[in-house]
Amino acid sequence: MLRDTGLAQVKVSVRERALRDRWRVYLLWVLRGLMILFMLLILQVALQRRPFSGAEAAIDQCLDTAPAAQMRGCLSQSLDQRRAEVDRVRNELLAMLAFLAMTIGLAFFVRLGLREQLREQSRFSEQVFDAVPLTMALRTARGEFLQANAAFQRQFGLKAAEIAGHHFSEYFPAAVVREVERMDAQAIAASGPIEVEFDNSRPGRPEHIVLKIQSVRDEDGSVIGLVAVRNDITALRVNEAGLKETNERLRRLSAQMIDAQEAERRRIARDLHDQVGQILTALKLQLGMVAQRGTVPDAAAALQPAREFAEEALRHTRDLSASLHPHLLDDLGLEPALHWLLDRFVRPLVATVELRCRLAPPRSTEAIELVAFRVVQEALTNAARHAHATRIGVILEAEGGTLSIEVIDDGVGFEGGPTAIEQQRGTSLGLAGMSDRVAEVGGQLEMDSTPGVGTRLRARLPWDRRAA
Repeated sequence: MLRDTGLAQVKVSVRERALRDRWRVYLLWVLRGLMILFMLLILQVALQRRPFSGAEAAIDQCLDTAPAAQMRGCLSQSLDQRRAEVDRVRNELLAMLAFLAMTIGLAFFVRLGLREQLREQSRFSEQVFDAVPLTMALRTARGEFLQANAAFQRQFGLKAAEIAGHHFSEYFPAAVVREVERMDAQAIAASGPIEVEFDNSRPGRPEHIVLKIQSVRDEDGSVIGLVAVRNDITALRVNEAGLKETNERLRRLSAQMIDAQEAERRRIARDLHDQVGQILTALKLQLGMVAQRGTVPDAAAALQPAREFAEEALRHTRDLSASLHPHLLDDLGLEPALHWLLDRFVRPLVATVELRCRLAPPRSTEAIELVAFRVVQEALTNAARHAHATRIGVILEAEGGTLSIEVIDDGVGFEGGPTAIEQQRGTSLGLAGMSDRVAEVGGQLEMDSTPGVGTRLRARLPWDRRAA
């Protein structure tokens, strides 16, 4: 948008300059006309000899009719008349020559000024041509370079003297030359621009180029040249590919999210049915048996199984609620919530689990604490259930407004190293969830793994003191 506005302003400036200097051209043509007119007058006087005809007739009359006594006076009078006519003609010729000299001098100075103005406009046009950020070149209809802007020279490492007058086929591969010749033929035949995109990508080095060729025509419509503009759209195509890949990843993750939600619902329903539901059913039967007995001598002993069933149902309900959202995190903070997570879910599966926390301040915002808890929870789940680790170490340190999290295990690791981890981020809902959560709060997440040795997860999150 800005570039289009700048070019429009340049066009207006050039148009104003042309209008401002048009009077110079008109004046030059008027002066040329005056010079031609004066020259014609001088030729007319010189050829017709009209000023001398009267003096010659007077001399002839003196010789034919005047007596001998009056001959001398008649000839003297005729010669005086001739001298006067000669003087008058000479003065007229001198005046005409003076006017002609003045006209020539004025025309000369006007021409010099106009020529300097044309040079200035030419320099201005070259500056505008060089200021265009796109690679641009002017060529003849046969393909010889007339001019190339600074961007063209930088792009191909050529100087202006090396370009002018040379055919473009001297600098480009044969395949490119054939395609450009085809575009030139189409541009000459068509009235509009011809545009083609070239994919010159190589392994590890993408390159996408758009070449546009437009014919330049005179007032009669004849082609007098070609303008070629080269635009590098590599960044645009790379961004498009990245956006397409991101959309595809989001589509896969969305499908996985739906599947995960359904799986979580099935798990919760199964837990409610198999554990809490069965316990409540047993509690109902136990209370029914006690009710059928009527008066029971030892009521406490009779109701003890029912109390145990109720306590077990309460414990399962709390565990199920905590798996959905850790209320301990809201009440006591990150460190107690992590101890509960390790004791309840990890230590029964892993032989050795160590946790070291050094948090200053001990509490942060709810969003940061929740992200930190979920990152550790996902890392522990992967290490215990998928990596089959036997030793896990968890280190959390908060200092200077930054929380550093490190989770290390001795599990099977990722096959393929960091590349496989990046691929897992695009397909694994857990890793993608961790990455997205960390990114949302302005943090960073890194993972490295060695097959058969283990995995190390590092995360850095902002750690702001919770407002009282």
